[in-house]
Amino acid sequence: MKKATFEEKNADRWTELEELLLRLEKRKAGTEAGRAPALFRQVCHDLSLAQHRMYGRKLCERLNGLVVRGYQQIHRSRSLSWPGVFKFVAVTFPRAIRADWRIFVLALTLFWLPFGAMIAAAYFQPHWVFSMLSPAEMGMMDSMHGAGSAPTKHFAKEYGDFGVHFTMFGFYVQHNIGIGLKMFGMGILFTIGSIYELVWEGLKLGAMFGYLHYTGHAENIWRFAIGHSSFEITGLIVCGTAGIRLGLGVLFPGRLPRSQAIAAAGRRALPILLGGAGMVFLAAIVEGFWSSQDWLSDPVRYTFGLGFWVFWLLYFLLAGRSFNFGEKGVPHGS
Repeated sequence: MKKATFEEKNADRWTELEELLLRLEKRKAGTEAGRAPALFRQVCHDLSLAQHRMYGRKLCERLNGLVVRGYQQIHRSRSLSWPGVFKFVAVTFPRAIRADWRIFVLALTLFWLPFGAMIAAAYFQPHWVFSMLSPAEMGMMDSMHGAGSAPTKHFAKEYGDFGVHFTMFGFYVQHNIGIGLKMFGMGILFTIGSIYELVWEGLKLGAMFGYLHYTGHAENIWRFAIGHSSFEITGLIVCGTAGIRLGLGVLFPGRLPRSQAIAAAGRRALPILLGGAGMVFLAAIVEGFWSSQDWLSDPVRYTFGLGFWVFWLLYFLLAGRSFNFGEKGVPHGS
């Protein structure tokens, strides 16, 4: 194709992108801003062809300028902003959970049933609890939640007295977010990996609680965990939900090539994963700086802890909905 023909064929698209970028740079673009990514990709292709066919410095510089300006505007529109964060928390995340509520309920079941079973085993078949925990893990539970013990004393003994609450926060961030990301990533194994991780974590955490029930120190672990458990456990289950959603793209690609189906499933799972990781991060803050405070009374701990559980229940049910009131004042949520 000759240079003149190439320019004539694509001139309208280049002009459209130039005008759109000008409006974006002045922050005056409206709904037409949605055209920018597609036009940007096409002009990138045009630039590649122009350079390969050696259509001249002037044309290549014009197209390169459009590509640079387009990248800057698209990157700016996708950059982190407080309104964007607020919209994600208030709308995007809870709607993503409700869109995959069946998977979320499945993930809840996969965690809570093994968890409850291990606590019941502590009373009826305690050998199941001992089979799940190593002697070192049982010793750690005694050190943190046994008679006369406390998590702060355990961490001070292991890592030193200085900044013990910050040390606990850092430990829980690394440990729990690692588990959450593993729950998500294992979903690529046809969902089996995420399902396994949810069941395993339910069994393991249930065994830890069950062990303290068996030794008669259940009250110590519950009074410590009640403050942050709604953040941590629900956050991990949300990460498992994202992993199962990813795995379904592998299992059921439909009419798409499997690579495209996985990419589509990943995009759908991403807000769920980000929300779950955020919950686990908040759990580390609460666990390190609130749950570990020895001076807190039990009524305060349980009041706040149960309040957090109610908050998350209402959040997932109601956040991000728009309510329209009919003539009789009956709300209809969407």
